[in-house]
Amino acid sequence: MAKVEASPLKAPLLQNGHGAGCSNTPECAPKGEESPAYQAFAAAGLVTTKYRLNCVDELDCINTNTTNVNNAMLRCALLPASCLCLPLGGPCCYLQAVHEIEVLDGSVRAFEDGDGSFGFFGPGLHRVVNPWMRVEKQNAKLSSQGVIRNGDRCLMTVPQGQIGFVMDMGQPVLLPPGLHQWRSSTMEFQELVDLTSSVIRLGPYTCLTVDEGYSAVTQNNGKQVILPGGAVHLLTHRNWKFEKFVSHKIQTDNLERLEATSADNVLMTVSSTINWRIFDVGVAARMSAETMGARVDNMDKMRNDVLKQAEASLSSFIGTVNYSGSFALAAAHLEAERDLGGKALAAVPSGADRLEPQGSPLFDLRQLANAVTQANAVTRQYGVEIISINIMTAKPADPLLVSSLAKGAVAAAEAQQAETAARGNANAAKIAAEGEAQAEVTRARGTAEADKIRAEGAKAAADTLQTSPVAVALAQIDRTGAALEGASASYFFGADAQNVGGLLANPAVIQRK
Repeated sequence: MAKVEASPLKAPLLQNGHGAGCSNTPECAPKGEESPAYQAFAAAGLVTTKYRLNCVDELDCINTNTTNVNNAMLRCALLPASCLCLPLGGPCCYLQAVHEIEVLDGSVRAFEDGDGSFGFFGPGLHRVVNPWMRVEKQNAKLSSQGVIRNGDRCLMTVPQGQIGFVMDMGQPVLLPPGLHQWRSSTMEFQELVDLTSSVIRLGPYTCLTVDEGYSAVTQNNGKQVILPGGAVHLLTHRNWKFEKFVSHKIQTDNLERLEATSADNVLMTVSSTINWRIFDVGVAARMSAETMGARVDNMDKMRNDVLKQAEASLSSFIGTVNYSGSFALAAAHLEAERDLGGKALAAVPSGADRLEPQGSPLFDLRQLANAVTQANAVTRQYGVEIISINIMTAKPADPLLVSSLAKGAVAAAEAQQAETAARGNANAAKIAAEGEAQAEVTRARGTAEADKIRAEGAKAAADTLQTSPVAVALAQIDRTGAALEGASASYFFGADAQNVGGLLANPAVIQRK
């Protein structure tokens, strides 16, 4: 049997590349493959446009050849003649021999001519005299997405954002958006593929869309190839295999209920978190990540490696901490603060010997940073960097020890509170005494100043009396009047001054009260 080669089967074209009667201009020809979604396929030369039609006038189909009037006239002419041959079937002979087909605009009708050939009727009315012809009962719309298959002839519409995947004798053919038609016994439509998928497999080809923040791990004939994010990549042969996507994003995991022994043999239960990321995808894929046969998003093995190393480093850090000693350190801190408080009362300069508050060594960021450094010494060998290890809770596993230490902490807190109150009261009394002394000094200064002012006034008055006779006379009158005031005053009239002493000694003159 002669080989039938694939053919676009386009109608005769005019000089402008369009079929006869086409009203479209060259600019209207579909060029959907120019979209960025098809750049990877176009750059590899895998997009085939030779089967695409520029307009519907290029369809390879049988054009209309009759009208309703012609069909009616033929029926009127042939039906009486067929009735004369009743043994041969009468009117049914006409209906079996003549096919009258109506195809709507925008549609085609598939048929098989009875000799093994296939074709399509184009829009319009058709009349065919062939009793062996088989015609499909329904029209097929050209606007329908997908394939219209009729024997070795095929019509296919590929929508924008998808690509048509066809196999021709084992070779893949990729069809861009548009209406395509071909005639071939070997071309077989496979599927319409949506380009929004991250992984698109088209026969031997694989198209990868790698988002920013990720990398794709592939193997090209056994050699590892890392494809960066923010681009679309095409794997161009069967032995270039996609294995997995690897994230560069920061990962956060919990280390739940890690049990480790402290330096003083206290079994501790610790809950913590770890932040980490992959900084070298190539090293991570070669040294840690499972690739062959792994799921696309599988990072379980690498995550387990990172968490185990973090647990080991955190356990090593806890082993250097004297947990019970942290309470003795707190007590010593309180004692030092108490001593410092006594010095403060003795006018120790402010801030001269202040002690910083002492926290639990389990939450010391500098020591935790050392644990991170220790863990990174191992994880960097397989491309992973631990950013931080954060302890959320840490307590002894023995509840009795927790209760005992809690009571000690409460007692220390109460002692510190009482000492703080005593210091406050002492400072308050000192301030009150200093205020009272200052008030006494102020009052004494006021009294002395007042006496000084009065003395200066008296001296000034005496100086004035000394220089003015009138003032002296007035002063004498004022003093005499002052002496005569009061109910107990005695007056002597007609007595000589020499007899005043005798008069004062006479009880008849002076009445005692």
